[in-house]
Amino acid sequence: MAVGWLGARLRSPRALASALRWRLCDRRLRLEARGRLATPDDVHFAYRLLLDREPDPGGFADWSARLGAMTPADLASEFMRSAEYRRRYIATLGHEMDFVKPPVVPPSWQPLVSQMVTQSQIDSTTYWRWCDEIAELPKYHRKQWEYVYLLQALDDAGMLRPGARGLGFGVGHEPVPSVLAKRGCEVLITDLEQRAAERSGWRASRQHAGSVDELHRPEICDREVFRERVRFRNQDMNAIDDDLRAAGFDFVWSLCALEHLGSLRDGLRFVEQSLACVKPGGIAVHTTEFNVSSNADTISHGATVLYRQRDIEGLAQELARQGHTLQLNFHPGDGPLDRYYDVPPYRSHVQLKIELQRFVATSLGLVIRKGTA
Repeated sequence: MAVGWLGARLRSPRALASALRWRLCDRRLRLEARGRLATPDDVHFAYRLLLDREPDPGGFADWSARLGAMTPADLASEFMRSAEYRRRYIATLGHEMDFVKPPVVPPSWQPLVSQMVTQSQIDSTTYWRWCDEIAELPKYHRKQWEYVYLLQALDDAGMLRPGARGLGFGVGHEPVPSVLAKRGCEVLITDLEQRAAERSGWRASRQHAGSVDELHRPEICDREVFRERVRFRNQDMNAIDDDLRAAGFDFVWSLCALEHLGSLRDGLRFVEQSLACVKPGGIAVHTTEFNVSSNADTISHGATVLYRQRDIEGLAQELARQGHTLQLNFHPGDGPLDRYYDVPPYRSHVQLKIELQRFVATSLGLVIRKGTA
């Protein structure tokens, strides 16, 4: 492929790499949709996604010769059984656990429900497509998965369209507002008042935003478009302002913010209150820290709390009583990387699950459809 024209249109090596990967994702998606067998292009795709490198000539020739009747999914499975894959990801982790697996199908992008991050979701063209949208290279990291989960949930609900109105809580330095602005949404983003954020350490860790310009991603969205469609204000998530509760947004969201509100009860109350900001039929999308190692003991108070399955089930029952819809899937994943977790100081390239105090935590996404009554 000649890169002269493409290189002239893209301003950085990262943008060029992202564009090349999107072309591979798009081709693989079309091949899978037609039930085609794997091709050498899929071999290139597997090297980049699963081994994080360009194929060497010998290895590429060997894998291409083995294609036979493989589908792209078969090829990915074979790559994950390879010694290099195990050395790169699994052997470096060193901490594993047999997590409880309920008798349900592991979560996927279709249908998207309230679910945990899993390896199979990241090993998908859906994930790569959204990573291209946020101008990041895919990685096995739960925080990046949260961006993708949110965008997929909004896309499924028909919210990524001109004129859709969204409200973000505790937004920090997410790439999401730039994607929403590019898609034509009108967005109000909020975060904690600056002095309160400094006292809590959020400013020092660059997890807090104090203005619209701090959130703009020029590689995603034009600055003038962003400024036209995105507004910013301070907001305490424990006491949502009355005008926001009466505004009737099409959607609201927060990414790993509700577990920092002081207690399990405070975070669950925020989820319920956030729905007051949504018009009937709209959606709320939230992610949070989830205790995947225990449904009994947990961290219930403090700077970071961990929600258990029983806490989320109780929330779902209460929301259903109020007429809202929340579907749950608590399967922790059955891929090779789903068994492992990183420990402080969190140096692994794979962070689907981490040790937090004496528990293992992962990211759980919640997508809630507000009732129409």
